[in-house]
Amino acid sequence: MFQLYESTQSKTVKNSLQKSLIDLAGKRNTGEVARFLVGLIEENIDGYRDLLPENKDLYYPSLKELVVEFLKEPDRLKVRFHLGLLYLYSGAFNDAIIHFEKAYKLDKNQIDVILFMGRVYEDKGELNNTIKTYEEALKSSPSSTVLQDVFLSSCYKMAQEYAQKEMLTEEVDYYNKIITVLPEHQETPFMRGNLALKQKNVKKAIQYFTEYIEKNPQGNYAIEASQLLETLQPPNNLLKFLSRIKGLWGRDA
Repeated sequence: MFQLYESTQSKTVKNSLQKSLIDLAGKRNTGEVARFLVGLIEENIDGYRDLLPENKDLYYPSLKELVVEFLKEPDRLKVRFHLGLLYLYSGAFNDAIIHFEKAYKLDKNQIDVILFMGRVYEDKGELNNTIKTYEEALKSSPSSTVLQDVFLSSCYKMAQEYAQKEMLTEEVDYYNKIITVLPEHQETPFMRGNLALKQKNVKKAIQYFTEYIEKNPQGNYAIEASQLLETLQPPNNLLKFLSRIKGLWGRDA
């Protein structure tokens, strides 16, 4: 059918073949997905490839091959993940998360699947679900630095959102979540400093921010920590501290 579809110039024949493919999928209650895929093939869509992860075992070389494999057996990791990518690219986040979640149930150790699930939840404006996804995954893969980093970053975003809403209890909860789940992460001292600051313990906050910059001068929040220290430290102490930090940063100062 695909060979004929690609070789014919007849719009009537193409339409008939499209209908046949959709009808075939409809026998398994997957007609809407087939309609979506056929539409992408007709549009000759290719931009979604920018989303593809390095792991080639998670997607097919072409949409045509994806359709064939989907019609054979839809509930496979590779099929569901590739479908999730396509729906994500199309902006259909609800459909994307359905397929990524099905892929996750098929293999809960695939980091790429977890990362895309978190990404879609965040795109949907459900950052809390993003955090839950990463936190759950860390239980089975606690040493994954990628999961640690995205979990910490997402929790900090949530804390900032609550800070803007002046919801102190909720903001503090997310700093505590980071500290509890990732006590040894190199970015955690910065979070400890923020927590101390929210608890009005300025001395402790200065201690943590100083520790953070000294141990991790190129950290993701080093500039932010320095700016906070500028507002917290007495002028004389600040000059001494900045001089020390300049030495640590070297050329990047």
